[in-house]
Amino acid sequence: MADRIGIIDSDAEVRVSLAALLECGWFSSVTFFDGWGFLLEPNAADYRCILVDVFAPKMYGFTILEQIAQRELVTKIIFMCRNLSSVIFSWARSVGVLDIVEKPVDEAKLSDAISRALG
Repeated sequence: MADRIGIIDSDAEVRVSLAALLECGWFSSVTFFDGWGFLLEPNAADYRCILVDVFAPKMYGFTILEQIAQRELVTKIIFMCRNLSSVIFSWARSVGVLDIVEKPVDEAKLSDAISRALG
C-alpha cells in the first residue's frame, strides 16, 4: 500500500493539482476542504503526512496541528502558505511543523519535504 498523504486546502484547483502531482510520485492522497474534514476522517491515523494550508478556512493550520496533537495522531505536517513571513516560518518550526513550502508550490521542494516526512 502506498503512503497516504492528506491535502487540506480550500482551493479546489490546488487540491486537484497536488493530488495529481503526488499520484505521479506513487503516493496515495485524499483531499479535504478544511481541517474538520480531515479530523472527521475515520482513518485519520493512517496518514503519514499532511499538507496543510496555513490559512485553511474554519480552522487555521496551527489549530489543525493542535487538534492532531490532542488526538495523538502520529503524522508529519507540511504547511503551505502564500506570502510566507518569517514570523509564520519561525512559529511553525517551533511547534513541530516539519517543513513549510510557499505557494505556488515548487515541485522539487515539495518532493524533498515529503521524502523527509516519509523517510
